[in-house]
Amino acid sequence: MITIGCFRSVYGKPELTEKTVFQLDTCDAIEGTTVVACPNEKSLLIQFCEYFIQTGPDIFSGYNSDAFDFVYVFERMEKLQLKHMKYISIEPRTQVFFKKGTSCSAQSGARETIKIMIPGTVCFDLLPICRMNYKLRSYTLNNVAQHFLKEQKKDDMKYQDLPIFQKKDSKHRAIIARYCVQDVVLVQLLCDKLQLLTNAIAMARVCGVSLNAVITRGQSHKTKTMVIRETAAKGYIFPVFPKDPATGYTMCPWHDGIVNEQAFESGQGTTKYR
Repeated sequence: MITIGCFRSVYGKPELTEKTVFQLDTCDAIEGTTVVACPNEKSLLIQFCEYFIQTGPDIFSGYNSDAFDFVYVFERMEKLQLKHMKYISIEPRTQVFFKKGTSCSAQSGARETIKIMIPGTVCFDLLPICRMNYKLRSYTLNNVAQHFLKEQKKDDMKYQDLPIFQKKDSKHRAIIARYCVQDVVLVQLLCDKLQLLTNAIAMARVCGVSLNAVITRGQSHKTKTMVIRETAAKGYIFPVFPKDPATGYTMCPWHDGIVNEQAFESGQGTTKYR
């Protein structure tokens, strides 16, 4: 781990917007950005965790941050025998944890997903949201930024140049830091341009679910929550049925009886359906 970039903004208070980058080893100053030069990787990771706790973000956004960035930071901290990342939650005595699952769609097929759960903070990963809502040729940050932001795009820097620049001098390390900060700025610009967070908050209010559920749960969860809210207002109870352990499908106790009765009356026998 050689660099971590952060872009902090406060809704309705543009004067509190700030860019911060944690850079391994010495680094030249970057205009408009707070540069935190760290003598070693342990110091870099610890200072990032302390910054996260100090700012206490309500929403943490990134691009493929759940499946890559956070996972990589966790792996590096475990390698260095550090536990700070597990306790960055603003909720006392709670730990950060991973939630693995599988998503399936006609557009992207089945894929394993990793969700980072930080009690008190909503993780807002733009990559799966863009995949779910937009059909693009490529979903790299550079391509998505070019498609939606037009004039905005990443600086052209090859990944194989990163270790070379890191080993040179503070001037070249500043180029790496600036490149990293640009990524987080693009994430914020995309979020504002596409109103992704605004739409998610509006969906949460309409459906009566949490913001985290809008991001991690499917349409059936939102629909069911709305139905429960409407039926409860009219004095009806929404039944909860068990799931078949063999198939995973929800079992309705009286469904077979109704179908079989209709089938018998139509002369089709007593074949069971579910």
